[in-house]
Amino acid sequence: ALLTPLTASAVPTQVTHEGYLADSVGTPIDGTRTITFGIYETRKFGTPFWTETHDVEVDNGHYTVVLGDIDPLHWERIGEAMIGVTEGLQGTSRIAMRGAPYTVAGKTGTAQVFSIGQDEEYDAEEIDERLRDHALFIAYAPAENPTIAVAVVVENGGGGSAGAAPVARKILDAYLVGEMDVDEQP
Repeated sequence: ALLTPLTASAVPTQVTHEGYLADSVGTPIDGTRTITFGIYETRKFGTPFWTETHDVEVDNGHYTVVLGDIDPLHWERIGEAMIGVTEGLQGTSRIAMRGAPYTVAGKTGTAQVFSIGQDEEYDAEEIDERLRDHALFIAYAPAENPTIAVAVVVENGGGGSAGAAPVARKILDAYLVGEMDVDEQP
């Protein structure tokens, strides 16, 4: 089945993260690197509410690490921050989620298709469409007692707030309130 009910009985305290490291000209990095991972309440960084430092083996740029292995992840706080993404004044998906009759916990994002130099600036209008960033959005709802989780990737869709969050809203509405009018924007 495409959609299955969620259960809160098995909330993980760890997450496996896979990443890619390259130098400023895009050459993959090899060897052991010390990396500090953090979760922040704002998109402009500031003070993280969770951090964990790992010595990570990097092979041709690729690495895998289990986050929460040292300090369990604080899911309640993460959930509050995800609700802030959809409802807060600075929330990146607040426009797409405005007026929803349920509470959404979400996270916007982008995935780069290619690397740019440290001194270069990304300008979507100057880049071939097939090389533009992918738009990402993950969410679950209703946040207080989730029954659906979604992950949306819009190829070359730009930022997650404009490219992927509106798609997720339509999926959430269709599942939670039966609004099947896919032509109407939220």
